[in-house]
Amino acid sequence: MIAGFERYPHPLKEGRHARDAFRYINHTVMTRAEAPTVDSWVHLAQTRRPPIGAVLFFALASIGSVAVAVYGLLQLIGVLPIANSDGGTGGLILGTSGMALFAAGAGWVAALMIGRTVRSGGVGARPSGIALGEHGVVVRVPGRDAEIPWAEIRSVTARLSAMGGRRSRAELPLIELARDPAAPVSERVQFVVANGCRVPGDALYTALRWYHAHPEARWELGRVEGERRLEGWRQQALAIQ
Repeated sequence: MIAGFERYPHPLKEGRHARDAFRYINHTVMTRAEAPTVDSWVHLAQTRRPPIGAVLFFALASIGSVAVAVYGLLQLIGVLPIANSDGGTGGLILGTSGMALFAAGAGWVAALMIGRTVRSGGVGARPSGIALGEHGVVVRVPGRDAEIPWAEIRSVTARLSAMGGRRSRAELPLIELARDPAAPVSERVQFVVANGCRVPGDALYTALRWYHAHPEARWELGRVEGERRLEGWRQQALAIQ
């Protein structure tokens, strides 16, 4: 048993998809090698692949919205007759613009999901996930690249975020990294999805909480000693799943 293990305070739906160990890797393989990293070796909680159904939904939604927007544009420029004359040109412009915006949003989400799928198992692809090093926490996922020094993290807490609005019963379990208000950054909070990685969420939560609270032990991150501690927490998390 490894001391310090702490369960995430809310239920985590993970199943068989979150059983992997933290990957002990060189931080450079997670980057484009354009600049040196603060920590050479880190322990990576690699992201899980998103459900294929969700990827297809957003991809098809984007394609369908583009088709509708193009159809509306062709009506506006006179290539096709206006299908609904009662709505007028103003309504057609509004509808076409709305579909174009929706297509862009759905396409952006689909692109992030596809990028996450590739980086979560593609051969030769830069791995995606949350990594812990001696000097900081690294968040490298599609759409977000950040290196957060431990010294700038003021708290590590669990948060539940409602999905689909206030009336939705579905809640997304998050780990909130609150940053120093005096730090020269634009975003004061970094959220990590607690069950979004291939390692058990309880182990990731424990690692972030424990190393934040024990700066004297951070020297072992990026070393075999840290790998052993993280593996112990993973085994404890698997034992209670």
